[in-house]
Amino acid sequence: MVKFMPRKHTKNQIKSADAVDKKSAELFLSIQEKSATVDEWEAFHDWSKQSEAAAKTVDAYSQLWQDVDYVSRYRMPTPEELAADSYDGSQSIKDHQRAQAAALPSCWQRLRSLLTISPVPVYAGALALLALVVAVPMYNTMVTPLEFTTHTAEHRRIVLDDGSSVFLGAETRILSDYSPHQRHITLSSGEAYFDVAKDPDRPFTVDINGLEVRAIGTAFNIRKSPAFIMVSVVEGTIGLKSDDAPALTESASATLPATLTVGEQISYAKADHKVNYAVADTRDMLSWQSDVLFFRGETLQDVFYRLDRYTDETIILLDKDLGDLQFSGTVHRQNIDSWFDALSLAFPVKVTRVQGKILIARAPI
Repeated sequence: MVKFMPRKHTKNQIKSADAVDKKSAELFLSIQEKSATVDEWEAFHDWSKQSEAAAKTVDAYSQLWQDVDYVSRYRMPTPEELAADSYDGSQSIKDHQRAQAAALPSCWQRLRSLLTISPVPVYAGALALLALVVAVPMYNTMVTPLEFTTHTAEHRRIVLDDGSSVFLGAETRILSDYSPHQRHITLSSGEAYFDVAKDPDRPFTVDINGLEVRAIGTAFNIRKSPAFIMVSVVEGTIGLKSDDAPALTESASATLPATLTVGEQISYAKADHKVNYAVADTRDMLSWQSDVLFFRGETLQDVFYRLDRYTDETIILLDKDLGDLQFSGTVHRQNIDSWFDALSLAFPVKVTRVQGKILIARAPI
């Protein structure tokens, strides 16, 4: 019989391992700061390549950081939600959901497909809500808003209950809230193209941080970035309103126009109410749906923000002034890496890739 004895470590080996662990932690935390410099990133990169022990501890901290970030995205249920939860643990969550779904009347299969049931916990309140909907008109005001999202580099087309379709860009989130009197959408992040079904009795509105786009039957595109909201009309006419904008006029360039029609586009900065108006080719407005990102006179800060939604690497701008430089042109989604490689040919920048990050610094003179 062969016995495997546990390996014994000397005090010096333990101290050495502790020193490596401490050094890895210090360097890893330093690059999580927004003020991290290129030198700090390069020091972290060099350290991770110095030894197998350093590489392992760096990987461990990276994985831990991702796990903590992943868990933090989930909301804990309230005491009321826990009290209403019918799941008792006697079967798998999927089996429990299937049992709930099987109990639904067959005539409501389409409505069931629209209900979002969270895996943990599975709320019995959803069934009560469905029973209520059976007894009243389909667009009951108590129906919970539906959430639709996309991941990095993902596009998705959805069809809403009235026949309107929405094409979601990467890292986009919308909430759909329908009632007998209105069709209301909230765009929280990203970019979306709306093709609205005609229904004069129920206006279709999209809210983006207090800017409201209103349509009856039309098609338009909205892109949200930290600095501005861009609205482009592809078909028909839309109305615009902001909860804190100056008085609306049809022609004044300093204020938000009351309406936009086919081929018109505005970029609205909510911070100072600055409005940039343009007439654009509808093909350019929608080129992102074909994986071609079109830019016209946009700052590098906004360009990087948009590209960041299409790459697994994190783009970090280390020199804030570089973000004010403007770029016009196109970036093909499959060529984002090549675009960054060539960026220093057009701008005074240095591009460095370290540990899944794209660092943009000012090029040395």
